[in-house]
Amino acid sequence: MSMRAVIKFSKSEAVKYISHLDMLRLFQRALARSGLKVSYSEGYHPHMLLSFALATPVGVASVCEYAETYFEYPMFCEEIAQRLGSVMPGGCEVLEAFELSEQYPALMSVVSAADYQFFYRPENAEAVSQCLNEISSRPEIIIMKKSKKGFRPADIKPMLHEMKMRGNVLSCTLASGGQVNLRPDALDGLIFKEMGLKAENIVRTAVYIEEKGMKICPEQSEARL
Repeated sequence: MSMRAVIKFSKSEAVKYISHLDMLRLFQRALARSGLKVSYSEGYHPHMLLSFALATPVGVASVCEYAETYFEYPMFCEEIAQRLGSVMPGGCEVLEAFELSEQYPALMSVVSAADYQFFYRPENAEAVSQCLNEISSRPEIIIMKKSKKGFRPADIKPMLHEMKMRGNVLSCTLASGGQVNLRPDALDGLIFKEMGLKAENIVRTAVYIEEKGMKICPEQSEARL
């Protein structure tokens, strides 16, 4: 009897420039070193059953990464977190592990939004705030957005769910996931184009999934066992 587990972990400043593919390999090696019995796919080229709910862009730190995997047999979530946490490299910290029903959809398919914080120099805070107010007042916010067919103009205003400036920190909720996705670096690029100012640091602070018409964090899902 297998077990479906989700591992929540953080990515600090030290590892924020690691690519998604490298992070996947890093996690695979950590799982192998932990001695945990991870399940593999069947066929000629078996691979570890491992996926991430929402890949973090290169250069963005995070306190809410979610890795989803399967184990060959059930075990205590505390043991999973402890054993994996003991072999994770510096810059990545296992925050918790929890079990999800195997009938629940893959997390990556139900992610709908994410929270980010953009940190600016204190002396630039007022200028950034004024820029955001001007951008928000526009009927459309058009940027060149990357798609499978290359860069195309896109209106990102519906993807900006919330933006608030507190001091020198911009807190925002962006549409995220497979259906509609706005990367934080795209918003950062827009502000740079308008003002010539870039955030000194960007941190993802929450990931939300869609469940019964509500946005909740994965660990709050009714499918948690």
